Amino acid sequence: MTQNPKKQVIRAACAILDAFHFLVDVAAPVQLDMQQQQGQHHQPTAGTQSPAAATGTAAPGDAAAATAAEQERPVDNQSNGEADVAAEVDTATAAPAVNAIAQSNVDALAIAAAARDVLLRHVLPVLQSQLVVDDKEVARAPVALALVKLIKLLPPEVERVSLPRALTSIANLLRSRLQSSRDAARAVLIDMSLELGPEYLPTIINVLRAVLPDKGFTAHVLGFTAAALLEAHVAAGITPGQLDEAMELLLPTLEGDLFGQVSEAKEATAFASKYKEAKCCRAYEAYQHLAAAITFQPSNIDQLIQLVKAKLPAATSPTVRSKLEQLLAAAARGLGQNPSVTAEGLTQWLREQLDMCLRVEEAARAKAKAAVGAATAVDRGSSSKKQRADTATAVNCNAAAAADTNDTTAAAESAGGDGPAHMYLLCHFCLTVMNGALKRGVLSSRDPGTLAQINPLLALLVRCLYGRHLGSVQAALKAISV
Repeated sequence: MTQNPKKQVIRAACAILDAFHFLVDVAAPVQLDMQQQQGQHHQPTAGTQSPAAATGTAAPGDAAAATAAEQERPVDNQSNGEADVAAEVDTATAAPAVNAIAQSNVDALAIAAAARDVLLRHVLPVLQSQLVVDDKEVARAPVALALVKLIKLLPPEVERVSLPRALTSIANLLRSRLQSSRDAARAVLIDMSLELGPEYLPTIINVLRAVLPDKGFTAHVLGFTAAALLEAHVAAGITPGQLDEAMELLLPTLEGDLFGQVSEAKEATAFASKYKEAKCCRAYEAYQHLAAAITFQPSNIDQLIQLVKAKLPAATSPTVRSKLEQLLAAAARGLGQNPSVTAEGLTQWLREQLDMCLRVEEAARAKAKAAVGAATAVDRGSSSKKQRADTATAVNCNAAAAADTNDTTAAAESAGGDGPAHMYLLCHFCLTVMNGALKRGVLSSRDPGTLAQINPLLALLVRCLYGRHLGSVQAALKAISV
């Protein structure tokens, strides 16, 4: 291709590369053919006699049969001689065939090496040079797909170098101020990601985070593009577990898109009107896709909702609390679509999470009750030393009871703020997931084994009825009535 090839020439070259196939490892098939060929020549021929027939013995007293056997013995010896000659002829014939197969093996390996050399030295550099139209800041989609398919055929050491280079060339276009350039580059990047598969998504996210700074309009572009990639893979169909590795990289991006300077800029009308990526927040739908695609196991779910747990101390703000409620609702919908959710795993996780949430909430409720009691005693203006001592003793007892919780409660209280007071958000999330599983039949009341796993949850549901959050109480009543 020339320096400025026409569109038709580029598409023709990409079509040829798409349909082109070359052998990489032909040694194994050729060796198998040689073994099969040798096995055929070592099979016994039809003229070979069995040991039993070669003895030529007859029953005692049967003179006629013995005489017939003596007459037929020269014929049998003649047949054995003909079989030996045929075996020697077959062996002599097989030697050129084996040599021909070996020579074909050598030729195929030479062709594969030559094809690999041409691809590495000539085709790959040309495709990389034609990936982007520099003067127009536009990516060539056919070249990008052909380049990805070619890189996947090459050895791993070539892929580790060439793939990040190609992805970086496309990601640099996302920094353009032109909306059309960013949209075209995002579409090409999505096509490349679908061609590579979900296992390459962490590599793409790392490239995006390296190219797009986490400030200014590029921060909005980063979150929007990550959500678009995730949505494309989910729409294409993936199995649970293929996004487990990518979740660790995607969660900080979603957090930056929801909280901090990026979210404040989205709320500024003047800034949001300039960029498409800043007009909407796609973190909620991306969070739902993650919940639907990860493997349902305690470590993954804890990592997923850690984003919410870390923001509970700031839930006093109505804006933050509303965002946390939307995130948990999206996670509940995603878990409802996750095919890896099982009755055993779900009931075990619900027992652990509900017990932790109720312990923290009950401790916070006891602490608040103790504080109210102490304030009431002070307001009454009690001057009796005995009454003051009794009040102090009651406060200390209530404080000791509130501190008698597990390690999770202590960690939540040590985080500061009003985190324990807003633990009802996680409690309501767990109850929502449970009601959804009961409705879909994942927790079937007709299965004796499932009923045995649900029974320990009844005591936790009764404890939920004493909560101060109306939504949690209603969700608990709904679960009990099923």
